[in-house]
Amino acid sequence: MYVKSLHPTVVSANTNACLYCTVVPFAAGVFPLISHLALELGIVVIAVEYCLAPEHKFPAGLNDCMTATKYFLRHAHRYNVDPSRIGVAGTSSGGNYAAVVALKLAQEKQNPSLKLQVLLYPATQLLMYTASAYKYGPCELQSVWELAYFASLYLYGNRSRANLALANSNPAKLEGTHYLNFLDPSLVDPTLPPLPPGRRVRREDVAAGDEELEMVLNPHVSPLLAEEEDIKGLPPAFISAMEFDVFRDHAIFYAKRLEQAGVKVKLLHYKNGYHSQLADFKWSETAKGMMEDVLSYLKENL
Repeated sequence: MYVKSLHPTVVSANTNACLYCTVVPFAAGVFPLISHLALELGIVVIAVEYCLAPEHKFPAGLNDCMTATKYFLRHAHRYNVDPSRIGVAGTSSGGNYAAVVALKLAQEKQNPSLKLQVLLYPATQLLMYTASAYKYGPCELQSVWELAYFASLYLYGNRSRANLALANSNPAKLEGTHYLNFLDPSLVDPTLPPLPPGRRVRREDVAAGDEELEMVLNPHVSPLLAEEEDIKGLPPAFISAMEFDVFRDHAIFYAKRLEQAGVKVKLLHYKNGYHSQLADFKWSETAKGMMEDVLSYLKENL
């Protein structure tokens, strides 16, 4: 794990801060993004470069983000940061980590708690690979096959489960259960009829003896599928969904799940957006607008 702190030009006492979970903070446009947040908002940004699969499979990267977040919450005053004004953020897989960090801290009743979470085109579930966003076929930057490939590397340290995931057998095992209500297509397209309420089942019962199903139902892999009592304790969230992205529905499903649990959510759906677009904020009009939305949200809520 590598952690880098970015400070504004002047750091006053009791400023606010954001922990940003990222694959490589100083490449692929991420450093300009997080440095822009620090300078524009006058906040401290902590970039957590978590370790990567397949060399370090789940939960290694998540543990890195948890360790860094807990350390910073405990030692915020060393950075002139008010510990009650700390948020967590991430894009794509980092958005998954940010969501799970918020979930785990809420489960542990961490004090001080996070002020908010910013989830930008996040991966929120690895159960279903046929969400409605996939109707576009190969999406900008990442295809459904690549998603399954990366998920196999992440969870198992190899690509052996990629084709199995694409076979989409796990949802059939949950037919008629409450889990599929969290992936109801009508949440994305209101013109579709909603699924009938499914019967409530316990993860340990429905996945007993099925290693793969147990893995994808793990809320630390798929925060969308977390228990209701854990969802209710989450901090407010800003969530972005990009139209041409395999994670579009992940974002919308998760925003709807949080809203239904009473969590304050701001969901923005960028109709011309593609995966990782925020990194292009210096030249893409959609990304510029998205950056302004993120800055505005953080100014008002952090």
